[in-house]
Amino acid sequence: MDAKTVLFIALSFYSYYFMDRTLKNTPKDGPLTKKEKIQVIILLILNTIFSWAIFSFGWKNKLPTKSKQVNKYFKNIFISLIGIAIVAVILSALLIATNPASQIKKANQINKLQK
Repeated sequence: MDAKTVLFIALSFYSYYFMDRTLKNTPKDGPLTKKEKIQVIILLILNTIFSWAIFSFGWKNKLPTKSKQVNKYFKNIFISLIGIAIVAVILSALLIATNPASQIKKANQINKLQK
């Protein structure tokens, strides 16, 4: 297995462990504590969809306030990651388009086609 797969599996297991531990140790529903917020946000950034599913569906019935907070964080992080990906694609396209080496290569290809 490569490192990405191992990291994905480890983060998924930790997300489940954290969700289950919080579910067992929280007597009544309430908002996420500061420590829980930090862990949830880090896990959502690193393992977005699976961590969200684990937290959202694990806390849905017994801790609905925490589940709703996780949904808000997920939405914001997911939109931010999509925005970052779009900006990265645009910047890489601009870098390729303005690179003199790629322009020379295109000119050589056009010259070969014309011959």
